[in-house]
Amino acid sequence: MIKSHAFVNLMHWYTHEFTFSESDCVLLIASISFDLAQKNLYAPLLTGGRLCLFPAGVNDYAGISETIEREQVTMINCAPSLIYPLIDLHAPEEDQKDLGHHFSRLRSVNRLFLGGEPINLLKLRPWTTSPSFCAEIINTYGPTE
Repeated sequence: MIKSHAFVNLMHWYTHEFTFSESDCVLLIASISFDLAQKNLYAPLLTGGRLCLFPAGVNDYAGISETIEREQVTMINCAPSLIYPLIDLHAPEEDQKDLGHHFSRLRSVNRLFLGGEPINLLKLRPWTTSPSFCAEIINTYGPTE
């Protein structure tokens, strides 16, 4: 029989450290076979929140953006390379002055967990410096580290 004490400990720490609640909506964009997906699957369910499954392929960044806005997603957990194209989709052209509306679809995100690879802060900057940014970025690097 396989014991699950380590996973229970991980979920207890994760949901308490990052204060998951019934008001959270977690977007699952990673395959359920990916190790970080397990936290995404169970954290909202253990705390009374919502789990939002993205049905289309991960390359549909316009669809992901629409889902974030429609479902009022509060938390995303993914590899940095999956968030960069989403930021690029909303980034204003260099000659545009009004930056307020460009990232408005991402306004509900208040926690962004990035792991699995190094984070390039320059690629996050267009969003993090916009008026629509109100998220905490957490570097989880990997669940086994």
